[in-house]
Amino acid sequence: MTRSLVIGIGNPLRGDDGLGQAVVEKLSASGLDADALAVHQLTPELAEPISSAGTVVFVDAAHDEPPGKVNCSRIAPALGDDDPALSHHLGPATVLSLAEKLYGHCPAAYIVTTGGDQFELGASLSPPVRLAVPEVLRVVQHLLQNGTENRTNGTPSANFSETPILD
Repeated sequence: MTRSLVIGIGNPLRGDDGLGQAVVEKLSASGLDADALAVHQLTPELAEPISSAGTVVFVDAAHDEPPGKVNCSRIAPALGDDDPALSHHLGPATVLSLAEKLYGHCPAAYIVTTGGDQFELGASLSPPVRLAVPEVLRVVQHLLQNGTENRTNGTPSANFSETPILD
């Protein structure tokens, strides 16, 4: 069976932006049966490990959501004829597209976000985000256990959207 992959995005030196990396640390310490990567940003090099995953879950802080609100959405590969590898900013949909184009496989993919409150240099996770971490962990674990079987059920307390996210 192909292993799942969790990618925690963000900078732990910038307050709530460190959510993704904090979640990856907790998942790794829990002995979760999945690969986990903590990254500051998405890069084209991630296309290779993504292409060999059965399911991929991105975890990131959101600037446009209320602090502590957990959301989960399915992600589709980016569409278009642009060369995404030449873009200044790569989002999850673009990296998925690269995996498909370069390696011939794009796994089922999701993004779990939590609205952040503080992103200043030197800050730690804000209280709303710190309190949301257990819910983020629960949603990620559910997706890893059920992601390929049932894509929309089972995330009852997170706001789950089947709408593809394109960047």
